[in-house]
Amino acid sequence: MAKPGLGKRHQVIAVIVRKRAAAGEPCYLCHQPIDTRPEKDGGPPTRSRWSFSAHHIEERNNGGQTVLANYAPAHYGCNSSWGDGSTQRSKRKPWRPRKW
Repeated sequence: MAKPGLGKRHQVIAVIVRKRAAAGEPCYLCHQPIDTRPEKDGGPPTRSRWSFSAHHIEERNNGGQTVLANYAPAHYGCNSSWGDGSTQRSKRKPWRPRKW
């Protein structure tokens, strides 16, 4: 399910980006693999930290357009912690898994 206001074009592009992630393209922000399976098939719950999300490379409030070249696969948690470009919070480094 897409965020309200992103529209049909975003939803169509998100399907293409999900296929890229399923083919092995890692998260754009943390570079870890993304599990794109639906929850019913053993994948992560919708909107959990590890679920799939279509990331805008150039934020929409900074003039980023809804075109395929401006999208990359990301984990939902990485994408939501990155922010929308309107605050300093979005400029912080992406989340990285802890190495034990």
